[in-house]
Amino acid sequence: MPNDKMPFVVLRSNDNCFLDIIRACATAGITTIPVIFTWEGAEWISESSVYFKNAFTICNPAVNEDKAVEDLCRVGHQLLDMYGERLMIIPSSDTNQSFLQNNFDSFSPFFLQMGAADFDKPCLKQLRKDTSSVLLKETGVEIPLTYGVCSALDIDNAVNNITYPCIYKPVIKDLVSSFQNTHGKKKAIECYTPEELRICLKKEMENGYELVVQEKIEFDSLEDEVSCYVYADKKGMIRLISGQHKVLEYPHPYGTGVASVPYYRDEFFDIAKRVVAAYKWRGFIGIELMKNRNTGRWVVIETNLRPWISINYQASIGYNYLEALYKDIYGGYDESKDFCIFKDNLTTRINLTMLINMKIAETNNIENALSNTIAFIENKKGQIIFSYYVDNDKNPGLAEKEKLIFRLKEYDLAIDKIYELVEQNNAILSRIKTDEIG
Repeated sequence: MPNDKMPFVVLRSNDNCFLDIIRACATAGITTIPVIFTWEGAEWISESSVYFKNAFTICNPAVNEDKAVEDLCRVGHQLLDMYGERLMIIPSSDTNQSFLQNNFDSFSPFFLQMGAADFDKPCLKQLRKDTSSVLLKETGVEIPLTYGVCSALDIDNAVNNITYPCIYKPVIKDLVSSFQNTHGKKKAIECYTPEELRICLKKEMENGYELVVQEKIEFDSLEDEVSCYVYADKKGMIRLISGQHKVLEYPHPYGTGVASVPYYRDEFFDIAKRVVAAYKWRGFIGIELMKNRNTGRWVVIETNLRPWISINYQASIGYNYLEALYKDIYGGYDESKDFCIFKDNLTTRINLTMLINMKIAETNNIENALSNTIAFIENKKGQIIFSYYVDNDKNPGLAEKEKLIFRLKEYDLAIDKIYELVEQNNAILSRIKTDEIG
């Protein structure tokens, strides 16, 4: 059981991910202390959660990083006085993690961070896509052909040696996620010829980006692009492993998962062991895999070293990575029982707002988009777990509904219909859980 005294500190940035973190912690009986900042126009559905309590506020790091560091250190000092030891701080986005890692030395007197065996060393080498690719390759992990482009001098090497088509992306996100915001929300950009790649790289260099260029891995189906999730303890032993693949993503390609389902294959375990060994990693980690059409082998595309936006979905189907982290820090592992291999589970995770936005973009017609959304939900087999509307914490889902009705005023009946389906699904899910407990 979790220690009644010790909480996790959660740094909010991605609202969906933050909400997932505090919900998954609550499921395991872990108290959370939110540290929040905001910006103009931001709307925080997470603040309506029953688990959002006693938040500390800091300056937005993207506005004034030095002030944000000063503020977070002040919070850390207060918490150190209150609890008598350093607490684990958990980022809710890549930008959060960049902020914490860029200022690791300032924060280390007050907070633990995942990564090293003692939770007390930075993980920038593992975080950056250029240096992490070297670590993975050295340990025999199969990765795409990869070239770092951190200055204009690196362009020729990448252009002349990469295979085409290829993709490029930043080695690490900056504090405002500027690459995605200036590239149509895409995390990576495709290039098909040396000339096109050279022009693009020169432009990106002028805009101050450090990049990696990778061969594009071709795959055949959605089941060939998988997120594998792992928890490794202080001995580097894998305690928990599961996976899922996207059913829908937006934008396509290289977008964020809108809907996903559980998926796991036995060969993922050996890949995960190699990644954990390459990084000397302690904590949870997301491993992005693609099955190469040409070779039939799984390739590690990249790794995510912070919580993902479906971490509460994983907890709800039996894989609570935040609970695993807590047990690893404070004790509670039964070594004979706590290793958990993935079992198939017929559920679907859906981010409803993103699904509606995607359907509107596809059809350019709100009425058709909402009809398509209803059809998508009705046709899903098994249980559906929604990002915001869950039975034991309904207010975020109601806040999401209010935002959609305000935005799409003339279509309130269709939105009501969507949420009726959500409620019917959640009622069934709640009965199933009650029966399992009984």
